[in-house]
Amino acid sequence: MAAYSTDAFSATVGADAVVDVKASKFDAAVAANVAIAPVTVDAYYATKASTANKLFAPKSNAAAENLLSVKVAADLSSFEVPVKVSAYAKDIVNAQVLGVSASASVDALEVGASFDYGIKEKAYLLGATVSYKFDAFTVAAGINYNSTEQLYANASVETASIIPGATLKLAYSPV
Repeated sequence: MAAYSTDAFSATVGADAVVDVKASKFDAAVAANVAIAPVTVDAYYATKASTANKLFAPKSNAAAENLLSVKVAADLSSFEVPVKVSAYAKDIVNAQVLGVSASASVDALEVGASFDYGIKEKAYLLGATVSYKFDAFTVAAGINYNSTEQLYANASVETASIIPGATLKLAYSPV
């Protein structure tokens, strides 16, 4: 891993490799992060990786070769606008999922929205979230709507006040 930073700029690059001499195989992964306030760019490449970049089966981890993902994010709070925006491309070589997201926070309330489009799947996923932080706990809820006209809801409540050093969370989301 290598890193460099100044007041206005930072960059980090990390890599790892696996060499199997008997099978004559080589696998590697590289992650990079570059930040020039207020913009951050994250990139990841792996010759083989486990990925969940499918819109309709997000929990199905499939093996992907040549996984390449990139995200560009901006935090506009330095301009006194409490908004974060991002654009991303997940698994550009294989699943080809493009997306945008935005979130805004005012005091203890945070709202967010996202849109993902799977080029190979020819499918989309719209999402919205809202959360509120009380003194001792945080409540959150969200909905997702996809191109198969299915609407999913989720909700959670969490706290770090009951057991010191631990966060307890009760959540509901569809399978």
